[in-house]
Amino acid sequence: MEDVEIPSSSSFLNSRKDEARKRFAQTIDEFKKLLSDKTHPDNQTQAYQNNEKSILSRMLSSADELDKVFPGEGFFGLIAINLRTSLKLKGELIKMEVRMRELEMEVKRLKTKPNSNSKN
Repeated sequence: MEDVEIPSSSSFLNSRKDEARKRFAQTIDEFKKLLSDKTHPDNQTQAYQNNEKSILSRMLSSADELDKVFPGEGFFGLIAINLRTSLKLKGELIKMEVRMRELEMEVKRLKTKPNSNSKN
């Protein structure tokens, strides 16, 4: 058996690497859909919560699988997703704070504006 050379790059190994990346990318897409969902927490059913857990579990599993094929790629991929998500949520929070300030100013303006419908 010592005379047998094993190819360093085989289509089987390459397809395995591609599959790991593809599964990880699919779970990231599912996670993004989950983040964009606007279902109020009070309206989330047990099935909804189970789906969240399933997506997170598959995301961690696929990152671990990717790490086995490309050391560090799955781990750093999760870190990058976490950081990008945090920045996106920060941006959304800032938008909401600005909108709240605008509405507060509008309410104050309406309270101090003389009623044009009152008769003198």
